[in-house]
Amino acid sequence: MKLLIYLLLLLTMPLAAQGKTDEKTLLDCIDKMIENDQYYQGIKEKELKHLKRQAYEAEDNQTRLLFLDSIYHAYSTYRYDSAYAYMKQGLELAEKCHNTYYILRNQINRASILSVRGFYGKAESLLQSLNPDEMPYQLKQYYYFTYAWLYNYWESYAKNSDYAEVFRAQKKHYMTLLIQSFNENNKQTSSISISWANTPISTTLPARNRSTII
Repeated sequence: MKLLIYLLLLLTMPLAAQGKTDEKTLLDCIDKMIENDQYYQGIKEKELKHLKRQAYEAEDNQTRLLFLDSIYHAYSTYRYDSAYAYMKQGLELAEKCHNTYYILRNQINRASILSVRGFYGKAESLLQSLNPDEMPYQLKQYYYFTYAWLYNYWESYAKNSDYAEVFRAQKKHYMTLLIQSFNENNKQTSSISISWANTPISTTLPARNRSTII
């Protein structure tokens, strides 16, 4: 939100200086943006309150892990300390109940938060410690996506330095892996669909139902 207001000021101040807009119009635009931000912020807080209650009332650890992950992602767009706290809760619970999927997912969540906060080296080390070949499809996609964004942040930080091109190349590499993973999954899904489409109907139905088809 702060960035949007800054960009609006950046675009409209030269116009104001030339008399093409007035101060009141500019302030009205900013007030409207703030009002909208507060409105959507209120919606998000209500959603978070609901998710927290569901996590607290969850009947099993699997369900609680699901809601803790949802809370993390809701916070990750604007309140990083809260996102980190819920990621930590999710990781501790996943380790306690030996849930491999959520252990890996929360480790990727942690790397994501670290990269956003500027701890690029720590985020990279954490991602390097994970093996995407041991991940299910969706988790592998999230892994490559997080890696690509890490190098995107790092490239921006290293702008105008000799390292910027290195980070840009790494970003492209993981974006390529992300696209390849997506395409491979689509091919597998298509193969399964074609296989079923070419199977005679009579062999896919119980014997008692075949007569109704014939």
